[in-house]
Amino acid sequence: MSAHYRLEVDDFYEVLDEWNAHLKSRIFIAACGGTALTLYGHKESTQDVDLLVPDPAHYRLLIKVITELGYTPATGNGFRHPREPWIFDLFRGQTIFQTGLLDPVQESGKHRVIKEYERIVLSCLNPDDLIISKMFRGTLVDVQDSIVMIKAENLDLRKLAERYKETAGYYYSPATCKKNLGYLIKDMEEQQIDATPLREMSEKWTP
Repeated sequence: MSAHYRLEVDDFYEVLDEWNAHLKSRIFIAACGGTALTLYGHKESTQDVDLLVPDPAHYRLLIKVITELGYTPATGNGFRHPREPWIFDLFRGQTIFQTGLLDPVQESGKHRVIKEYERIVLSCLNPDDLIISKMFRGTLVDVQDSIVMIKAENLDLRKLAERYKETAGYYYSPATCKKNLGYLIKDMEEQQIDATPLREMSEKWTP
């Protein structure tokens, strides 16, 4: 296994190989954050690993297995193996950081399967939900990553705008979501990317 600080796809697959070998039944996990961008092929590596485990039974099973493998709590949701520098943030249910997803991510059409092991189904959030969950946090890296996704995935920005606003309605601070969207619109326009659907929605939106 690689000793470098940032985790690349092959490193991640090697970790999942080990998890898969110790699991007793099948589980579904969905990558989010920078991990999803790396698996989509839009980033070379990620500093930490963000995974959503929507089924509570799957979550309990995974925690049991990685604990037996030597992982220990490192942050609020994060676990780290003593031999490796990477933190694996494991989110349970349908909430990533503080963003509640509109639809159960494990349902058909609500995720993109990346790789199937004997006992692990590895998927990613759909691009729209990935961007939304990033922009609700709204750091500079989140803005940059969202623009990468918009350019690479040829998204329908009108649908993204509608989903962004709807998801924000369940967030603790919709006004923050609107402010962060403004950062994305500004950077898109500076890069001469047409942000018209996002801007039109934002200008009519009163959180």
